[in-house]
Amino acid sequence: MQKGIVYSHCICPSAKLGSNFLHLLTATAVRAYNEAMDITLADLEQAINHWRHRRPSTGEERALSPEVNILAKVYALMIFHQQKSIALETIEPAARQLIEAWQQQLAA
Repeated sequence: MQKGIVYSHCICPSAKLGSNFLHLLTATAVRAYNEAMDITLADLEQAINHWRHRRPSTGEERALSPEVNILAKVYALMIFHQQKSIALETIEPAARQLIEAWQQQLAA
């Protein structure tokens, strides 16, 4: 096993790398973390389609399933506010759970 200092999943063999390296590594890790915690409009469309296939419209009025309706609200607000992406932690928990379930399906 290597010995050294661990900075955001990176083993650095020497502590003498300086603060600029640490700042760069930290900024990169934070940016990657933040991007992973965002969902784009295109991804949200895919999540909606996933749930539309799993829970299609029902009844004569072709009402949306509760899952699709929850995600459609997020989609509508993103369109209204002209957002290309949104932080997952800013949306309601039910929508976040649906998105996370969709992401887990993709990973499987």
